[in-house]
Amino acid sequence: MKISELRIYAEVLEQGLDFKKYITKILPECSIKNIYTKKLRSEIVGSDSIIDRIRKVKDVDILLTSVCGNEEIPVLMVEYSTAVPADDHKLGKLCDKSLVGDVAYKKGIDQFVVDLSNLKQILDDDKDLRDNVIVAVSSSSNDGTSGIGNPSRPNANSDLTVIRDDLNYFADIIFSATESTIKYFLGEGPLSKEQVIHKYGRLKPCVHGCDAHKNSDIFAPNNNKYCWIKADCTFEGLKQIVYEPKERVKICDNYPERKRDYNVIDKITISDERFSPAPIVFNPKIQTMSPGKKALVLLKLLINLANSDCPILIDQPEDDLDNRSIYYELVDFLRQKKHDRQIIIVTHNANIVLGSDSEEIIVANQRGANSPNEIYRFEYRSGSIENNSIIKNNDGSIRNGILNQKGIQGHICEILEGGKEAFNVRKDKYTLV
Repeated sequence: MKISELRIYAEVLEQGLDFKKYITKILPECSIKNIYTKKLRSEIVGSDSIIDRIRKVKDVDILLTSVCGNEEIPVLMVEYSTAVPADDHKLGKLCDKSLVGDVAYKKGIDQFVVDLSNLKQILDDDKDLRDNVIVAVSSSSNDGTSGIGNPSRPNANSDLTVIRDDLNYFADIIFSATESTIKYFLGEGPLSKEQVIHKYGRLKPCVHGCDAHKNSDIFAPNNNKYCWIKADCTFEGLKQIVYEPKERVKICDNYPERKRDYNVIDKITISDERFSPAPIVFNPKIQTMSPGKKALVLLKLLINLANSDCPILIDQPEDDLDNRSIYYELVDFLRQKKHDRQIIIVTHNANIVLGSDSEEIIVANQRGANSPNEIYRFEYRSGSIENNSIIKNNDGSIRNGILNQKGIQGHICEILEGGKEAFNVRKDKYTLV
């Protein structure tokens, strides 16, 4: 998704201009717009944008957003510490009456402890909230989980290891750029993948940020350990790293190694008046998958023995395969081989699309009584798996045509799973743990 503009919401003129100066150094070609605003004091209503909701519930000094197409997406919120609440001083003095000023304030702050069981209960009781929250926990030995119950730390209590493990289990994401920690939570360290899943519920992605404490450090991570995430620049895109912690995240100083160059089909144009004349454009080095039981063996032989860089086109490989073979043989094989060849597949099988981590999904629709198109008899919509955005006109109304009514994720569920209701019925039928 291409960013057309960055917007900086600020209450103070100097703060907005100062922040713009730092971002301009990093993104000199990007259009940056300063917007001076106060916190919105009215109640949240259903028609509010996510930006308005943030401004209504948060006293944010700086709110940085990106404009991608018709969407405005929050990117960064900054709050500057100013006044010290008197109650925090009082709480510190209750612990030690001799404390004054900043020392009393710090002691008071240290008394605030989040009850993990209460936090879990809040998220368990509100499914919508849980679906829109990503829990991240620091693994630092200073102020993170590694310092809890660590016998190497002074006055450590080994009984606290239960709390540490509980926090890591509760987390979706671990904040750490340490190689040993990354491997540990991916099951590539002292614990196997099965042991990590048993102990923490799933494999965990590790992410890393700039940990900035002043404006000049923003977008400059410690030790140049940049965090590269392969996903759409959306919340749904970020959630994908929870499900694919190894494939979607890399922490390194340079751009992660790309797949080697190979010949690709970059676009298709259909010369037929019944079809949209707009080309169907593929992402560079697109990744997708393919074959049928007998064809599966043949396909493996052909791909393994051939030195060609040409794309591979396969039509409905699931026709002769059961889903177990598709997932454990075909999908696994394609995840490995898509780095060497561009693979384009026509399929109605969810395991192929989702299990193989397709990087570009093209949804096709022929005009029908219950499936109208916007203009042409045949129309297409493409995007990533995590794309869940409807297409709107400039005035905010939803564009005509069934392909514009849902995001790519919605179409995948509708076409490959039979819709959300059908998916939930099957899920509820299973009693597997």
